[in-house]
Amino acid sequence: MNTGFRHGGRLLGIALFLYVLPFSGEGVADIVWPTFEWNRSDSPRTAETVYRELIEERLEIGARISRFKMRSPRRPEDEKRELTFLGYINRLEPVQSSSARLSIGYHINRYLTLEFTHDAVAARTWNFNNELSDGVVRMSGPVFSVITKYPIKERFIPYAGLGYALWKSRFDHDAWWTLGWSSPERYQEAGSPATSQTGRRRIIEVDDDSCIVISGGLEVRAARHLLIDVRVSLFSLSSDARFYQVWNDARHLSGTGNFNLSHTLYSMGMRMMF
Repeated sequence: MNTGFRHGGRLLGIALFLYVLPFSGEGVADIVWPTFEWNRSDSPRTAETVYRELIEERLEIGARISRFKMRSPRRPEDEKRELTFLGYINRLEPVQSSSARLSIGYHINRYLTLEFTHDAVAARTWNFNNELSDGVVRMSGPVFSVITKYPIKERFIPYAGLGYALWKSRFDHDAWWTLGWSSPERYQEAGSPATSQTGRRRIIEVDDDSCIVISGGLEVRAARHLLIDVRVSLFSLSSDARFYQVWNDARHLSGTGNFNLSHTLYSMGMRMMF
């Protein structure tokens, strides 16, 4: 089973369990849920009134873990190197991260939320001609979203989101490859030097990209200020790439290509409302 579906299924089970579980001895009917009404006041402005009007039960901060599945991880083994990603690179292997990622949300009302998150995708490149990897291509950055919610019940809230990802790219070269060695073994046998033996280096440069992000998920209110969240998001990203041979600090373009990093992101997390 796909890792994303497996993790999403686990959290969905937890969310459904929390949905039917009373908290702190209270039944569902006993919990007072946020109304998201604007608390206008004619009294003089103080820090407390500003907090109650603009922040209380509107601002939320959360953390989540995620896994992604690349939608186009392979290309043909094309000796002419016209159908590959770049040169002999025809396969991208996902590099997953176990780090929790933060999110910030602001509730306009019970149906509309503005959200800021930070996400990333990474893949190790593999060459079909020698089964070796040159390094890891990475993209990361912010995602700004508008989330629309439709509460079926006070605790059980499906939602859909439309966002925009503005991401930076970079290529992390494996040392043996960028320093011009023929294989990792030869490089290690030489003592893993920090400089090129022949003065020749190899470099891959990648471009940034942006895209529309479509998401959908399920939110379960575990308590008045605690939310459990399961989400699936679709990213359509790619990075134009250039391969350079470097001799005595002079760069020579040897090839161009494109890394397709479009992926489906499966995430789960918790959010605390102020």
